[in-house]
Amino acid sequence: MTKVREFLLPLCGRRWPSRQRGSDEGSDGSTDPHPISLRETTFSRRREKGCALGKISYVVVALSIASLLPSAFFFADAALSRAILTAPRPTPIVYDRNGAFLTQIGARDAARIDYGYWPLRDVPPRVALMTLALEDRRFASHPGVDIRAVLRAAWRNVTRPGRREGASTIAMQAARMQNPAPRGFAAKIMEAATALALVARHGHEAVLAHYLRLAPYGNGGHGIAHAARFYFDKPLEDLSLAEIALLAAVPQSPGRMNLFHESGLAQARARAARALAFLAREKLAPPEQIALATKQLATLRPAGAARRPDALHLALRYEQLAREGLVAAASPHDPRIGATIDLALQEKLAQLSRRYLSLWRSAGARQVALMAVERGTGAVLADIGSSDYRDRRDGAIDFTRASRSPGSTLKPFVYALAFERGALQSTDLLADVPEGASGVSNADGVFLGPMPPRQALANSRNVPATNLLRRVGLEANFQFLHELGLHDLEAPAESLGLSMAIGALPTRLEHLVRAYGALAEDGVLSDLVFAKEQTRRRSIRVMSSDTAQLVTSMLADPLARLPSFPRYGPLEYPFAVAVKTGTSQAYRDAWTIAFSRKAIVGVWIGRGDAGPMNRLSGASSSARLAHAALTLIHGAKPGEIVQEAFPPPQGRVPVEMCLAGGRGDGRCGETLVEWAKPETAPPTRVALAGASRPTPPEATMELAVATPEHRTHIWRNPEQPAALNRLALRANAPASVEQILWVVDGEPFLLADADKPVFWPMQPGTHRIQARLPLRPGASRVVEVTIE
Repeated sequence: MTKVREFLLPLCGRRWPSRQRGSDEGSDGSTDPHPISLRETTFSRRREKGCALGKISYVVVALSIASLLPSAFFFADAALSRAILTAPRPTPIVYDRNGAFLTQIGARDAARIDYGYWPLRDVPPRVALMTLALEDRRFASHPGVDIRAVLRAAWRNVTRPGRREGASTIAMQAARMQNPAPRGFAAKIMEAATALALVARHGHEAVLAHYLRLAPYGNGGHGIAHAARFYFDKPLEDLSLAEIALLAAVPQSPGRMNLFHESGLAQARARAARALAFLAREKLAPPEQIALATKQLATLRPAGAARRPDALHLALRYEQLAREGLVAAASPHDPRIGATIDLALQEKLAQLSRRYLSLWRSAGARQVALMAVERGTGAVLADIGSSDYRDRRDGAIDFTRASRSPGSTLKPFVYALAFERGALQSTDLLADVPEGASGVSNADGVFLGPMPPRQALANSRNVPATNLLRRVGLEANFQFLHELGLHDLEAPAESLGLSMAIGALPTRLEHLVRAYGALAEDGVLSDLVFAKEQTRRRSIRVMSSDTAQLVTSMLADPLARLPSFPRYGPLEYPFAVAVKTGTSQAYRDAWTIAFSRKAIVGVWIGRGDAGPMNRLSGASSSARLAHAALTLIHGAKPGEIVQEAFPPPQGRVPVEMCLAGGRGDGRCGETLVEWAKPETAPPTRVALAGASRPTPPEATMELAVATPEHRTHIWRNPEQPAALNRLALRANAPASVEQILWVVDGEPFLLADADKPVFWPMQPGTHRIQARLPLRPGASRVVEVTIE
C-alpha cells in the first residue's frame, strides 16, 4: 500500500519542467516573441481550478480503489510493473544521394510492418499545444485519468445508445499503445491504473513526449517526428502551425484520415481547423499566426514520399543491410540513411534494361540485372535486380545476388595470379593448341597457335586459361578467387578442376563487380558502398598495381581482341573501357563487366529457371546493354571520341609483338603493343614463329586417334560463332595409309585424308569416336568424349 499511496499523491504542487526559448518559429516564418509554453496555456492558466479538480480526481480514484480493494491490489501491482516508458527501436528512412525518398525500413512482426517511433529530444511547444487541444485539454490538471471526462462519457453512453464515447487521456493512450490488449472493461481499468503510475513516476511532459513517439499517424507510421519527415520532409521543429495542426488531427483515426487520400485529407483538414479555432477562441496563439495557418491549411497536402515499387529490390537490399547491422543511422532522433543510389540514373538504366531485354525475349531471355558503381569510392549508383519485381517471369528474384555460372569472366583473375606468382611474363607465348589441353577445347576445333597473353585473354581462349590454371595450381587459384570474394565454397578445388577458369565456379553479379573493382583500383579490393552510414571492412591489396594495370590494359585493347571479336562492335567505346564478356554452357547466362575512368558496370542476361537461351552470348547481348549504360553515365554524344587511355604499368616499356595467325613467311602482319619489364623486353619486334596451326605428328606404327584424348570432358565455348562449334578429329596413321573412315557412335561420319584433321559438329552428351581403315580390317581403339 505504500507504493500505491505514493503514486496517488497529488501533482498540483509540482512545477512542470518546460523549455525556455527566445522565440518559436515554424516554416511559415511566423515568430512569436512569447513562445507557447505548457505553463502558459489555458490548461495551466486555470491552474487553481484544475488542481482542485485534480485533487478531487485523486479522492475519487482512491475511494474507487478502496471499494474494490481485492481487485485494486492486482491492478496496482500490474500497473506498477508497466510504469516504464518503452517503445520499439526507431526505424530509418532511406534517401538517395540527391535527397529523394527511396524507402523506409520497418519493424516487422507476424502481422504487420510498422515505421517510425523516433524519440523526441524535447517537445516543441506548438506541437504540445496542438496535440493537447485535440486529445486531452485538461492534461496538466489530472493525474493521468480525467474523472470529468469519464463521468461525461458514461452519461452520454447511457443517454445516447448507438455511439460509444471514450474518455482516454494522453497517458491512457500511451499505456495502451505500449501494451496493446483487446478492448474491454478490464483492459480499460488496467490502462487507467497504468496511466496513473506513468504520470506519477515520469511526469506529464515525459508522458506527452512518449505519446508523441508512439501515436499512429497513418500509412504504418508512428510518432510525430517520423511523420514530419515522411509527409513534409522536414524536422519536427521546422513545421508550420498548419502542418502541425494537420498531423495532430490524424491519430484519432489514422486509417480514415489517410493524408494520401483526398477524402482522408479533407477530414484531417476539418479536424485541424477545429483545433485552430479552439486556439483562437482561447487566445492561445497570436491571431495573425492562426489566420496564416488557417489559410495555409485549406491547400495543404503532403509533399510526397510515395512508395516506389520499381525499386523494391533496392528496398529489400537496404532492409537486409540494416538487419545485418551493416547500415545504421547516426542518431536515433534523426534516423535517416543517405544512400549512394542515384534514383534518376537508376530509373533511366532500368528503362534501358527493359528495352534491351525486349529485343532478346524471342531468343529465350527472361530477365536482366545491372549494377553501376562509381570509380574511386565504390559507391553503388544503380542496382537493378530484375526487369520488374512484378514480372511473372522470375521478376521477384534479385539476380544481382543470385549465384550463377560466370562463364569466362573469371579468366582475368587467372592471368592476374599467374603474373603475381611469376609464372607468366607479358612477352611469353601461350599455346592455343590441342596437344596437352587435357580435353579442354575452344569449342570450334580451331586453335590459334602460339599467342601472347594479351591476345589470349582478350580473345577469351579456353586452352591458354586452363593451362595457366594448371601451371599455377588449382588450390592457389581457388584461394585467390576466395580472397577476391567471388565464392565461399568449402568444397575442395579438385572438385571443380580446370573448368574453374571457364564457368564451373558459381558467383554473383555483385561479387564480380566488386572483384573487377580491384582491377580498376590498381589492385585494392574494397566493399561496395550502398550508404554513407555503412560499416565497411578495411580495404585490402589483393594484387600489385603492376598486375592490375597490366591486366586492365589487356582488357582495354581492341586490337588484342582480334580475330575472335571484330572491331567497332559493342566491345569498343568512344572512351577508354576495359571489358570482359562471359557465356555459360548452353547459353544459360550472358555476362559483361566493363569499367571506365568514371564507373564500373556489370550486366547479366538469362533466365530464372537456368534454362538455355538461343545463342545469346555475352558479346552479342549483355555487352550491348553495358555499352549503352556506360555511354549514358558518361553522357557521350554520338560520334564523339575521347582520346584517352588507361595508364600503363609504371616501370614497363612498350614492345611491339605480332598477332597470332600471321603471314606464314616469318614476317608480321598486324602487330600489338605489349608492356614488358625492361629486363625481359626483347631488343626487337617479337615474331610468333609457327603461328600457323600445327599438324599432329605422323605415326609410323598403328592406327590411333590423336585428338581428342580418351575420356576427355569438353566444354563448348558458346561465344564462338555457330559455324565454328566443331571438334577437331586427328589420327596417327602409318605412312602407307592414305585415307581413314571416321566413325562416331557406331555410324560412319566422314571419309578423309589420313593426314588432315576433320571437324565434327559437337552435340551434348557422351560419344564414342573411332578411326577405321576403309574396305579392309584395321581400326583404332574407341575414344570416349563427353561434351557439355
